[in-house]
Amino acid sequence: MVIVSKRWIRVVFFLQFLVCNAESTFEEIAPESIVKSIKIGYGKSVDCVDLYSQPSLKHPLLMNHTIQMQPSSFPNDVLGDVGSKSSYSGEVRSDIECPTGSVPILRSNQSFRSTMPLGALMGSGPDYDPNSTIRLAMVSTGPHSDPIYGSETEFSVYEPSVGDTQAPRFSSAFLAVQNGEPPTYSMIMVGWDVNPQFYGDDHAHFEIVWVDKGKTCANLGCPGFVQQSKQVFPGLKITSVSTVGGQQSYLHVKVFKDQKTGNWWLIYGDGHHPVGYWPKELFTYMADAADVVSWFGMVAAARGEPTPPMGTGQSPDQGEGKAAYFENIRVVDASHNLVVPSLGGCQTHVTEPSCYALGHFTNSDDGSGLRFLYGGGGCHPE
Repeated sequence: MVIVSKRWIRVVFFLQFLVCNAESTFEEIAPESIVKSIKIGYGKSVDCVDLYSQPSLKHPLLMNHTIQMQPSSFPNDVLGDVGSKSSYSGEVRSDIECPTGSVPILRSNQSFRSTMPLGALMGSGPDYDPNSTIRLAMVSTGPHSDPIYGSETEFSVYEPSVGDTQAPRFSSAFLAVQNGEPPTYSMIMVGWDVNPQFYGDDHAHFEIVWVDKGKTCANLGCPGFVQQSKQVFPGLKITSVSTVGGQQSYLHVKVFKDQKTGNWWLIYGDGHHPVGYWPKELFTYMADAADVVSWFGMVAAARGEPTPPMGTGQSPDQGEGKAAYFENIRVVDASHNLVVPSLGGCQTHVTEPSCYALGHFTNSDDGSGLRFLYGGGGCHPE
């Protein structure tokens, strides 16, 4: 059943406003800050940059920022480590590791960076029409009287073929936490994205996006997100992806507000590996908490072009192993506990039901969190 409310309309408008108002200010890395460079194949390199010289610290609000080395605590997992189903092949991992005291930053490709600003990553541009190009299949928390301090989920990773027609063109899946009203709102998004025009290849990449008051940044393309991990980094190519009817590889991510510092941490993997954090100073409307959490597939295409497949490209009615999934969905409450959202408090939305769909969202059999299937083969313009 599709439920639409004023809150849900606001969630969709969040994303449409984001893609229409994205900006990009790439920061160059000083050569003396590079400790080591690693060729990672597919024509790309990673620079291992001194932790204290990373470009993110050039943000004007972070000039006197003291780097937080680890979260002061993790949300309380009252259910224990729920892990993943044994039938799944395992989480996505990184084969890259920078020397201690340095962090990996994907070297930008000047050839496509100069022609594909951040707006194109998220689907904006001179001819961008949000009503005709963005397609979503999303589950969201409903109106919340209580603040939300983060969320955790696992979701399958695929590499749908998005084609090579006019940009923008991408297929992605994200967890998002947010607060405020457009145009003055704050948002964090974490997930994977297949975006040839932005990344220069047809592979899925680990991606983060954050926005505050209409200013938007992806990955480490502009100052703000403080990288901590020596291995996992925004922009990372995901080398192990799921196949329809075969192995199922997944991202396991957690975003939560640190109880002591107020920073928003990103945790990766079953081993609870800290990737880095967004300092609290970056957010006008999430300095205290979030009020909406969403989990969704999102695709885009230029106006008049067919939209690409979402997830596996197959509908949820094809079942597990064939349709893409989100599972073990939980949120962080005011007591810093990971709790399962109420089924009755969630809403669903699909912007083009004839092309994309959501399966029924349910609580997992072991009570470990909500889950749902999603996806579709794409739309062709009439």
